[in-house]
Amino acid sequence: ELEGAKILKETFGKEATIVLDPTLLNDSYPEISGKVIQRKEIVCYKLNKTQDFWNYMPEVAKKAGLPALLLNHNYPKKGYKYHFNPTVNQWVSRIAGAAFVLTDSFHGVAFSIIYRKPFAAVLNHNGKDSRLISLLKLLHLEDRLFNNLEEMTKTDRWLATIDYKKVEPYLNELKKQSENYLLEALDYKTI
Repeated sequence: ELEGAKILKETFGKEATIVLDPTLLNDSYPEISGKVIQRKEIVCYKLNKTQDFWNYMPEVAKKAGLPALLLNHNYPKKGYKYHFNPTVNQWVSRIAGAAFVLTDSFHGVAFSIIYRKPFAAVLNHNGKDSRLISLLKLLHLEDRLFNNLEEMTKTDRWLATIDYKKVEPYLNELKKQSENYLLEALDYKTI
């Protein structure tokens, strides 16, 4: 990520090549997701369920006009649908079929982008947000980034449509650069 490249340069004087996370090198994962069912729901893949999440998620869901589905390990809580302990196949399928994705996970964001889903990314402020921030900067999607859900309730920018036609040139260029770098690093020769 950008932060790692900066640290490498400042600390060791070495230039780093930014490559995409391998998940982003594919356009979709039908072999994993199977048949995707489109659902009118907010898929919440939130690794850190803070008090802010529980306090403001009902307001976010109301503003979006969609029910919230919690997609991971959660204890039942009134007002939410659950997909408890999903398999990888179910996880990919639910994100691919979501009307909206709310996540604090890098891969939650990556798969939202792969499947061209509207999403909001919430920072954890735990020192592990740099990959997520870097990806959104590289794709010019910083407007999808929020400090917390309370911040989301004070704006409508997360409800704006993501114009993936503007994102695709950035993503395609990064894919091309990443594939070229990896093939060169592996000394791969095409026949």
